Amino acid sequence: MNKILLFLLAFTCFINVSRAQWQQTTAAQDANIGCFLANGTTIYAGTYGNGILKSTNSGTSWTSCNTGLGTNLAVYSLAMSGSNMFAGTLVGGMYLSTNGGTSWTAINSGLTNMAVMAIAVSGSNIIAGTDGGLFVSTNNGTSWTAQGLTGKHIRSIAICGSNVYVGCWNSEGIYLSVAGGAWNAINTGLTNLNVFTVAVNGTKIFAGTGGGGIYTLTNGGTTWSTTNTGLTNLNITSFLITGSNIIAGTNGGGVCKSNNNGVNWAISGYGLENQHITSLGLCGTTAFAGTTNVGIWKNSISGALGIEEQVSAIKFDVFPNPTTDALTISYSNPTKDAVISIFDIRGKLIMEQALVSGNNVIDVSNFVAGIYLVKLADNNVAEIRKILKN
Repeated sequence: MNKILLFLLAFTCFINVSRAQWQQTTAAQDANIGCFLANGTTIYAGTYGNGILKSTNSGTSWTSCNTGLGTNLAVYSLAMSGSNMFAGTLVGGMYLSTNGGTSWTAINSGLTNMAVMAIAVSGSNIIAGTDGGLFVSTNNGTSWTAQGLTGKHIRSIAICGSNVYVGCWNSEGIYLSVAGGAWNAINTGLTNLNVFTVAVNGTKIFAGTGGGGIYTLTNGGTTWSTTNTGLTNLNITSFLITGSNIIAGTNGGGVCKSNNNGVNWAISGYGLENQHITSLGLCGTTAFAGTTNVGIWKNSISGALGIEEQVSAIKFDVFPNPTTDALTISYSNPTKDAVISIFDIRGKLIMEQALVSGNNVIDVSNFVAGIYLVKLADNNVAEIRKILKN
């Protein structure tokens, strides 16, 4: 044991700068997380079976707020309009809370499809996207009126000025309505029509697809462009946007970041035990990631965006983590002396090789299951990452 401790201490001496990482919270640690909603210093999480969770201390502790939801605990969407909170469920339609989630009331008059997958607020209008079309309420959910896209599988709604963008699954693409007018498909350049998420940053529209990566469009335009440089997984589930910084959640590739409004991307999922991200949220300076089967994770927004990493002489990512067969080490701008070393937990050197710029794939299929330490040394400085081999 003493040898192990000394080995780890020796590694610590090489670390140039520490890096903030994602940490699992105590909330429903085996749950699937569908959505987040921030209201001041409170963060809400909708889950796929555990209802709605609430935290008032940046995710340190969580409480359930499901009174009135009954058995409709699969919550796929959340939104706030003034003091009214709306929750969209998979089979029970829409619910309203006027007391911060303490209690809920079903508000389904006029809804003909009870799978409410997306909610958006535009002035006094509440817009609900369902698995059977779009509905609008002008009276805080007392009644709903169909607004077209009948039969479409809506997954996301984004509003930019007078333009409303709707992303649809099942190879249905994206639709645009201008100033309340008719819906028109805008899929030119969109080579993947399974759209899971749509988001707005200024005049730029982002679309995340299931298999085609990320597309962008200037508001009012009709032709999409791909923006996948640096992405290692093209199944995009969610966006979190703050200024020109963007975090994208992927289904199988963890979390990616862009510090230049989507021009290029890099992995930023250090610490995540599950690479299947279902949703992202932001409350104050804390970023939240919802996952499949391992609940809610949190990180500082600067850590999630990799801003702290930029002061380090070494910037590298190791993924997936945990891994089974192959380990990818992403590293930019190495010197000719850059070396990667992998040690077991007792300090035994398992393998070592030089690195090239970009993605370096290492076969670990023959490694014994357990914890390993990955050390990257370059130009007299070094950093380490801990990985788990399944």
